[in-house]
Amino acid sequence: MFIFGLILLAGFFLYFTRRHIQKARWKGEKNSLRGIDFQIKTRVYGRHRHMQIRIGVAGAGEGDFLLKPENRFDRLCKSAGLVKEYQTGNPAFDNAVYMVADDIDTQQEIAASPALMEAVLALFEGAGREYSAVQALNHQRGRLWLEVRINWSASEQDLRKMARFCVPRLTAITTALQARQMPSPGRRKALSGGAIAMLQATSTALACTAGIQVMCWFLGRFVFFGQVPYTLDQAAWLRDAGLLGGVLLLALLLAGGILAGKSARAHLVLLQLLLAGGSGALGTAGVQLRYLNMEFDRTAAVDYQTQVRARRTYTGSTGTSYYIQADDWLQAGETIELYVKQSVYEQARIGAALHIRQRAGYLGYRWVESMTPAEQP
Repeated sequence: MFIFGLILLAGFFLYFTRRHIQKARWKGEKNSLRGIDFQIKTRVYGRHRHMQIRIGVAGAGEGDFLLKPENRFDRLCKSAGLVKEYQTGNPAFDNAVYMVADDIDTQQEIAASPALMEAVLALFEGAGREYSAVQALNHQRGRLWLEVRINWSASEQDLRKMARFCVPRLTAITTALQARQMPSPGRRKALSGGAIAMLQATSTALACTAGIQVMCWFLGRFVFFGQVPYTLDQAAWLRDAGLLGGVLLLALLLAGGILAGKSARAHLVLLQLLLAGGSGALGTAGVQLRYLNMEFDRTAAVDYQTQVRARRTYTGSTGTSYYIQADDWLQAGETIELYVKQSVYEQARIGAALHIRQRAGYLGYRWVESMTPAEQP
């Protein structure tokens, strides 16, 4: 499972890196409105059946950017001096829209186009009023698309109505951007979007890897195999997992801070690294250390014998769990409760002997390889 975890992490990293860099390659249902080709894609998520809708048209070809409604978190980070957003000089636009653009010339082209800013404000105001919440307006690799979230499941009629509202305004934004755009050879980049995309992909890959490995561990312990293998030195294992996960998270945040600097996207990048990267780093570190300690352990097993003192079951919504309480074979006078399979529970009678096979661990975390109830006479 340790090697599987590394392969899983590498696979997720490559997948999410490609997805971040080629975000504009999403595919939706092709349609046409008054001679304008567009694509629309819907995605339902959440227990309350929220829906995300994307509507995209052809963009201006150059200059990637993201425009989104400015929220309190954006204003807080700006007032604290954590980020610097380019100001267009249009108070209505600057107060309502948060602009993320790595291309310096794109920032200036947006600021120099009153028609573009007016079209964006009209699109955000109208879509926000009609469709619950505007998430973002993206322009990447020659494609322009709007992302909107609604709190209900849209019908075909709703989608057609939304397209009639959004497509002309998206086209107006593309037209305004083309009128101000300079040729690609002279364009100036403020920071490396590819490197930041790789960092974001790393944080997401860590979170996905941790989630799958924890699920495999859960299924193995509570569904198929019971308590064993069982780590005895859990305090040392959790301490080292916390240290390793903390180092990984610190490295991600440090790299993100250096690459993003005080750019307009800095707080968005660091927030993702902190949430996805933090949970992923800690989870992946913990599971990988556990597997490494067991799978690479070449020490000789030591056999112990203890005695069953009590048994109990717990029935919940997911089924029945089985526990036995036995004398702690490492600390005299203490007892330990073990989660076991049903077959072990049925064989482990109160007062009967329980055979324990223990190993030292590759990393020094002692673990139980097997536990077998003594055969009843």
